[in-house]
Amino acid sequence: MTDPAQTGSDALRWLDRNMVSSLESPDEAFDWVFMLKPGDWSILEAIWNRRPAPWREACTYIVGEGPVIPSQNLLRLALADENEAVAVQAATSLCGQMLEHPEQVPLNASIVPRLRELRQRNLGLNMNEVDLVLQQLG
Repeated sequence: MTDPAQTGSDALRWLDRNMVSSLESPDEAFDWVFMLKPGDWSILEAIWNRRPAPWREACTYIVGEGPVIPSQNLLRLALADENEAVAVQAATSLCGQMLEHPEQVPLNASIVPRLRELRQRNLGLNMNEVDLVLQQLG
């Protein structure tokens, strides 16, 4: 079976190949994420469970710094990820977007239980964005 990522844009193929390694110097990945085509976002969702946790965590970080509206479904998928590191990165990225772009990503009370759960299990981590959103949402 052909990998769906191979049918996406050059930007998607580059990101798929370089997701984890790009974390060493993510500026190029941030450029590529802004070049994703509309159909690439659904491909990312389709391949999500086929990729290992380090790829999913890196993807969550990179798309969280990308275009706000197109990244929402993927970040919410990541927030529900069974891997703790992926979910924590999703919480941080999603809350960061809510704080920086409230007109595009309004504060959403429906994610509060998951944010609280992740925060409680990761008290030693720097999750400032999550803390701020939890304070604002009560």
